[in-house]
Amino acid sequence: PYFGPVDGHDIESLVRLFLTGIFRWGLLHADPHPGNYRFSLRDGRPIVGLLDFGCVKSISGATADALALLIEDVRKDRLQQNVELALYRFEALGFQRRLLEPMSHLLAALAAVLFEPFCAGKLFSPRQWRLSERVQDILGDFRWNFRMAGPPDLIYFVRAFQGLIQYLDALETPVDWY
Repeated sequence: PYFGPVDGHDIESLVRLFLTGIFRWGLLHADPHPGNYRFSLRDGRPIVGLLDFGCVKSISGATADALALLIEDVRKDRLQQNVELALYRFEALGFQRRLLEPMSHLLAALAAVLFEPFCAGKLFSPRQWRLSERVQDILGDFRWNFRMAGPPDLIYFVRAFQGLIQYLDALETPVDWY
Protein backbone atom coordinates (compact mmCIF):
# COMPACT_ATOMS: atom_id res chain seq x y z
CA PRO A 1 0.00 0.00 0.00
CA TYR A 2 1.01 3.57 -0.70
CA PHE A 3 0.57 5.95 2.22
CA GLY A 4 3.06 8.62 1.25
CA PRO A 5 2.38 12.15 0.00
CA VAL A 6 -0.73 12.62 -2.08
CA ASP A 7 -0.27 14.03 -5.58
CA GLY A 8 -2.61 15.64 -8.10
CA HIS A 9 -3.65 12.31 -9.57
CA ASP A 10 -4.77 11.09 -6.14
CA ILE A 11 -6.84 14.22 -5.65
CA GLU A 12 -8.30 13.85 -9.11
CA SER A 13 -9.34 10.35 -8.02
CA LEU A 14 -11.17 11.88 -5.05
CA VAL A 15 -13.10 14.24 -7.32
CA ARG A 16 -13.86 11.39 -9.72
CA LEU A 17 -15.03 9.21 -6.79
CA PHE A 18 -17.32 11.98 -5.53
CA LEU A 19 -18.87 12.57 -8.96
CA THR A 20 -19.10 8.88 -9.91
CA GLY A 21 -20.80 8.16 -6.60
CA ILE A 22 -23.49 10.73 -7.30
CA PHE A 23 -24.00 10.38 -11.03
CA ARG A 24 -23.31 6.70 -11.69
CA TRP A 25 -23.84 4.76 -8.47
CA GLY A 26 -26.43 6.99 -6.82
CA LEU A 27 -24.48 6.92 -3.56
CA LEU A 28 -22.77 9.63 -1.59
CA HIS A 29 -20.09 8.86 1.02
CA ALA A 30 -20.76 11.71 3.43
CA ASP A 31 -18.02 11.15 6.02
CA PRO A 32 -14.95 12.48 4.20
CA HIS A 33 -12.30 12.63 6.89
CA PRO A 34 -8.72 11.32 6.59
CA GLY A 35 -9.45 8.20 8.62
CA ASN A 36 -11.94 7.06 6.00
CA TYR A 37 -9.69 7.26 2.95
CA ARG A 38 -6.74 5.13 1.92
CA PHE A 39 -4.63 5.82 -1.14
CA SER A 40 -2.63 3.28 -3.10
CA LEU A 41 -1.19 2.80 -6.55
CA ARG A 42 -2.18 -0.06 -8.84
CA ASP A 43 -0.32 -0.31 -12.13
CA GLY A 44 0.80 3.30 -11.65
CA ARG A 45 -2.79 4.55 -11.23
CA PRO A 46 -4.07 6.05 -8.01
CA ILE A 47 -6.74 4.10 -6.18
CA VAL A 48 -8.89 5.58 -3.44
CA GLY A 49 -10.08 3.17 -0.79
CA LEU A 50 -13.04 4.05 1.38
CA LEU A 51 -13.61 2.88 4.93
CA ASP A 52 -16.59 3.25 7.24
CA PHE A 53 -19.82 3.21 5.30
CA GLY A 54 -21.96 4.36 8.22
CA CYS A 55 -22.74 7.68 6.53
CA VAL A 56 -23.60 6.78 2.96
CA LYS A 57 -26.64 8.43 1.44
CA SER A 58 -28.61 7.21 -1.57
CA ILE A 59 -29.06 9.78 -4.33
CA SER A 60 -32.12 9.22 -6.50
CA GLY A 61 -31.78 9.28 -10.25
CA ALA A 62 -34.13 12.27 -10.34
CA THR A 63 -31.91 14.20 -7.91
CA ALA A 64 -28.74 13.32 -9.82
CA ASP A 65 -30.41 14.38 -13.07
CA ALA A 66 -31.60 17.66 -11.51
CA LEU A 67 -28.08 18.38 -10.26
CA ALA A 68 -26.57 17.57 -13.66
CA LEU A 69 -29.07 19.89 -15.38
CA LEU A 70 -28.31 22.70 -12.93
CA ILE A 71 -24.57 22.32 -13.52
CA GLU A 72 -25.12 22.31 -17.28
CA ASP A 73 -27.31 25.42 -17.04
CA VAL A 74 -24.54 27.18 -15.13
CA ARG A 75 -21.95 26.06 -17.70
CA LYS A 76 -24.07 27.43 -20.54
CA ASP A 77 -25.06 30.58 -18.63
CA ARG A 78 -28.79 29.89 -19.01
CA LEU A 79 -29.86 31.04 -15.54
CA GLN A 80 -28.83 34.71 -15.58
CA GLN A 81 -31.81 35.84 -17.64
CA ASN A 82 -34.23 33.14 -16.51
CA VAL A 83 -35.21 33.42 -12.84
CA GLU A 84 -38.02 30.89 -13.36
CA LEU A 85 -35.59 28.27 -14.67
CA ALA A 86 -33.30 28.83 -11.68
CA LEU A 87 -36.24 28.39 -9.29
CA TYR A 88 -37.34 25.27 -11.15
CA ARG A 89 -33.85 23.72 -11.02
CA PHE A 90 -33.50 24.29 -7.26
CA GLU A 91 -37.03 23.02 -6.69
CA ALA A 92 -36.15 19.85 -8.63
CA LEU A 93 -33.33 19.33 -6.10
CA GLY A 94 -35.88 19.39 -3.30
CA PHE A 95 -35.78 23.05 -2.28
CA GLN A 96 -39.05 24.63 -1.16
CA ARG A 97 -40.11 27.07 -3.83
CA ARG A 98 -42.07 29.38 -1.51
CA LEU A 99 -38.95 29.90 0.62
CA LEU A 100 -36.75 30.49 -2.44
CA GLU A 101 -39.01 32.96 -4.23
CA PRO A 102 -37.96 36.01 -2.14
CA MET A 103 -34.35 35.34 -3.13
CA SER A 104 -35.02 34.09 -6.65
CA HIS A 105 -33.09 37.02 -8.14
CA LEU A 106 -29.95 35.69 -6.38
CA LEU A 107 -30.13 32.04 -7.46
CA ALA A 108 -28.28 32.39 -10.78
CA ALA A 109 -25.33 34.14 -9.14
CA LEU A 110 -25.35 31.62 -6.30
CA ALA A 111 -25.39 28.65 -8.68
CA ALA A 112 -22.55 30.20 -10.70
CA VAL A 113 -20.39 30.36 -7.58
CA LEU A 114 -21.38 26.94 -6.24
CA PHE A 115 -20.63 25.18 -9.52
CA GLU A 116 -17.70 27.30 -10.65
CA PRO A 117 -15.24 24.37 -10.60
CA PHE A 118 -17.33 22.62 -13.27
CA CYS A 119 -17.12 25.64 -15.56
CA ALA A 120 -13.45 26.55 -15.30
CA GLY A 121 -12.17 24.20 -18.02
CA LYS A 122 -8.74 24.35 -16.41
CA LEU A 123 -7.05 23.47 -13.15
CA PHE A 124 -9.18 24.94 -10.39
CA SER A 125 -7.91 25.86 -6.92
CA PRO A 126 -10.33 26.10 -3.98
CA ARG A 127 -8.05 28.67 -2.37
CA GLN A 128 -8.87 31.18 -5.06
CA TRP A 129 -12.56 30.17 -5.01
CA ARG A 130 -13.35 31.66 -1.57
CA LEU A 131 -16.66 29.77 -1.61
CA SER A 132 -18.01 30.66 1.85
CA GLU A 133 -17.14 34.32 1.53
CA ARG A 134 -18.71 34.64 -1.92
CA VAL A 135 -21.87 32.75 -0.96
CA GLN A 136 -22.20 35.04 2.05
CA ASP A 137 -21.77 38.09 -0.19
CA ILE A 138 -24.47 36.88 -2.58
CA LEU A 139 -27.06 35.69 -0.07
CA GLY A 140 -26.46 38.17 2.75
CA ASP A 141 -29.47 38.02 5.08
CA PHE A 142 -31.05 35.32 2.91
CA ARG A 143 -28.37 32.75 3.82
CA TRP A 144 -30.47 31.21 6.61
CA ASN A 145 -33.58 31.21 4.44
CA PHE A 146 -31.64 29.37 1.73
CA ARG A 147 -30.57 26.70 4.21
CA MET A 148 -34.12 26.34 5.51
CA ALA A 149 -35.45 26.06 1.95
CA GLY A 150 -33.19 23.10 1.22
CA PRO A 151 -34.23 19.47 1.56
CA PRO A 152 -33.22 17.75 4.82
CA ASP A 153 -30.86 15.41 2.93
CA LEU A 154 -28.90 18.38 1.60
CA ILE A 155 -26.73 18.21 4.72
CA TYR A 156 -25.14 14.99 3.42
CA PHE A 157 -24.25 16.54 0.08
CA VAL A 158 -22.88 19.67 1.77
CA ARG A 159 -20.82 17.57 4.16
CA ALA A 160 -19.33 15.45 1.37
CA PHE A 161 -18.72 18.45 -0.90
CA GLN A 162 -17.10 20.52 1.85
CA GLY A 163 -14.93 17.58 2.82
CA LEU A 164 -13.72 17.24 -0.76
CA ILE A 165 -13.04 20.97 -1.00
CA GLN A 166 -11.11 20.88 2.28
CA TYR A 167 -8.92 18.08 0.91
CA LEU A 168 -8.23 20.05 -2.26
CA ASP A 169 -7.46 23.18 -0.28
CA ALA A 170 -5.27 21.51 2.35
CA LEU A 171 -3.24 19.69 -0.29
CA GLU A 172 -3.01 22.80 -2.48
CA THR A 173 -3.72 20.66 -5.52
CA PRO A 174 -5.85 22.23 -8.24
CA VAL A 175 -8.00 19.87 -10.30
CA ASP A 176 -9.81 20.21 -13.63
CA TRP A 177 -13.46 19.38 -12.77
CA TYR A 178 -14.69 20.02 -16.30
